[in-house]
Amino acid sequence: MKKSTTVLSCIILLGALFSFSCSTLNIVFGEPKISLKSIGIQSLDREGITFYVDYSVSNPYPVGFSVQRVAANITYEQSVFARLTADEGVNVRAGKTSTNTVTFKLPYDMILNLANRTNGKTSLPFTINGTAYLDLGAIPYFEGQSLELPFTKDFDVPIFKPQFSISNVQVQLPAVAEITKAFTNSGMNVARAGRLAAQLISGQGITADIFDGVHLDVGFSFTINVAHTGGAPWRYQLKSCALQTSAGTLVDLTPHSAAAMTTGGGIPINVSLNTLNAAAFIVQLLTKRGTNPVFTFDSELTFTELPYAPRVPLFYSYEIPLSQVNVSNR
Repeated sequence: MKKSTTVLSCIILLGALFSFSCSTLNIVFGEPKISLKSIGIQSLDREGITFYVDYSVSNPYPVGFSVQRVAANITYEQSVFARLTADEGVNVRAGKTSTNTVTFKLPYDMILNLANRTNGKTSLPFTINGTAYLDLGAIPYFEGQSLELPFTKDFDVPIFKPQFSISNVQVQLPAVAEITKAFTNSGMNVARAGRLAAQLISGQGITADIFDGVHLDVGFSFTINVAHTGGAPWRYQLKSCALQTSAGTLVDLTPHSAAAMTTGGGIPINVSLNTLNAAAFIVQLLTKRGTNPVFTFDSELTFTELPYAPRVPLFYSYEIPLSQVNVSNR
């Protein structure tokens, strides 16, 4: 009963204020507030850096409202370089605080172009200036009215662009005797086994069906070259990787050395392919025909001078041209 009386009193009071502005409402109950809790780097990709902005809106009113829209300019030296617009529709209950996240992306090339004006800096000071638009339509006598909450926050953008390439793509076939033995172990006669072993090494006239029932391991290796442009200190860690082929996805490619690097360099990848489950892909590598395989890797990068950017996810994919595959045998 007490709760109902309180709510009724609030509604009556709001009704008495219907001819007044939102500023009058704020005098009675206090002002809604927006707080930018944090800005950080959400992820990296081929094009740029995606930032996240965590914000909260507090509602002192006895009736709920919603965040209708959030809009902001991302500026450097008072010039706008990106814009953020999000139609949120986030509800903020009476007397409560709601939190939400919006994102925006800054391209690497834009950051590097701006950095050309500086000398020796590792990051650039950006500012986010924006407004959260509140829909007060749920409050009696305030239908169609809104309230604007401005916000601003400075943040640093690392001067950085990752660069990846693939080199030293190698297929390592076993010795002729080992290949011949694998064929004969499958029930093939010696003459045909010897002939197919020679064809396999030459890469001529082979198809996936010659490996039916044949158990043979073929080595496949390449090097991931990691580098960057820009002066921001960083630490890179490769976590996992996979090969996507026309025959499916070959997973669990464990890097030979997964130690974190801070200056760039090469990461060797060694894979053992078996003819029982990867025959079609092995034939592609040997004949250099068909769809190029795509190497994908999941990694993380830390900007060591920025406290808000630890272990940022970096997902990347790279097509390996079959024309670059070198074949050898022991």
